[in-house]
Amino acid sequence: MSQAYINEEWKVEYVKGSLSLSEEIFSLREETFVNEKCIMNSRNVRAESDQTGWHVLIRNISDNILLAAVHVLPATLADVEANQSNNSILNSSTIYAKRAAIKKQYRAKGLLQLLIYSLIRIYPEHEYLIFHLQDLNSPIRKFTKAIPATEFKSKIIEDIDNPIELTPFITRTESAMVNCFDKMDENTRVIARKMIFDDINAKLEGYIDDFHCHNFWTKLKNHTLTKNEYLSILMDMHQYVRMTTRTLALAAAYSESRDLRNFYIHHLKEEVDHEKILEADISYLGEDVDYLIHSRPMCKAARTITSLGESVISYRQQPEMYLAVPFLLEGLAGSIEESHLSSIVSCIKSWGVKSPRKAANMLISHAGFDGGHDGHHLLDQKMIQVEINTERKKRELLANMDIVFLSLSEIFDPKSIFNDISQVEDANILSNPLLENVYQTPEVTLFQNQGV
Repeated sequence: MSQAYINEEWKVEYVKGSLSLSEEIFSLREETFVNEKCIMNSRNVRAESDQTGWHVLIRNISDNILLAAVHVLPATLADVEANQSNNSILNSSTIYAKRAAIKKQYRAKGLLQLLIYSLIRIYPEHEYLIFHLQDLNSPIRKFTKAIPATEFKSKIIEDIDNPIELTPFITRTESAMVNCFDKMDENTRVIARKMIFDDINAKLEGYIDDFHCHNFWTKLKNHTLTKNEYLSILMDMHQYVRMTTRTLALAAAYSESRDLRNFYIHHLKEEVDHEKILEADISYLGEDVDYLIHSRPMCKAARTITSLGESVISYRQQPEMYLAVPFLLEGLAGSIEESHLSSIVSCIKSWGVKSPRKAANMLISHAGFDGGHDGHHLLDQKMIQVEINTERKKRELLANMDIVFLSLSEIFDPKSIFNDISQVEDANILSNPLLENVYQTPEVTLFQNQGV
């Protein structure tokens, strides 16, 4: 989480609950919400209640005065109660926002939209946002399109002269972020777009962590990945790599933007004949490359990645959404570390391969092609920063990245029954309950009885 975002007027800061900021935040609340003093009688008590979760603060650039603030945290940690019959909604998918405050003279200048947008992105995996309101016509309802949350209890503030009822409201985080972005002016969107770019990169970092924890790398390190499994991975990779130049050409043809078109053309030139690198690796391990090129049907994962590109480019005519594919794949390739490359070589060597690097050219070379300060991935980032400039586009791109990552994970985890064909004799395949309906046919049973 970046600590600050700036445009010409404002600065957005993210701060973990901290006593050092309490006085400033409470002064803002007392200035903007009359009943804040009534709800909590002690500044010290209020300070203690703000130590969980995050504060979002918006300041004036010129004098550093605090203009807006809100406190956000997971609902499971907040002082919010679900109705007894609906306790399940208080789970890891819900966040709670409280004590939103904005200086009166800035309420019509887009700060509320930016405040809401900024608080939701702290918890990107959460689906719902809940908050309590005294004014049922508050503009926060307008920008989030929130509805009364019957699943939660109202808050009654009774220890004052005129008791206050705070009504709970709920909204989906994704729709609230889209609506708030759409209601911002262009100056405010300067900050939001910086957040969009960081959110996309944060998503990639999460995928990189998952990729490095993939069982593929563990098996390489432990020398338990078999030659047949490795070949299966290379052949499945070949099926989408060989389609890359064609898909990039299609993306260039549909790109109205000159910069985007030139990006795809440049990328296409860099990708020409990369499938031949895989063919050399596969051939060196003794596999039938002619069958691979001319007859092997495309696997589901490779077909999914290729079809995604064809769909977003030609059917939906959104060539910028194809950026998800090179951005993710090259980001992952560029993250491959020297220790990973050493594991690949040593594992291949354990199979008795004389020159193991000759069977690992694709993985080794693409760590260099795609990583570094002048690698492909840096160019991907620059184009994403230009083209993915709305919340809607961000969410579309992230959804496409999900599809690509799941497909790639499937390729790197071949679903073969046996690690090696030599294990078939001892496998007792007919006792596998997962294969019961497939293999327990009369014919197979007959063969079994005859000792076949």
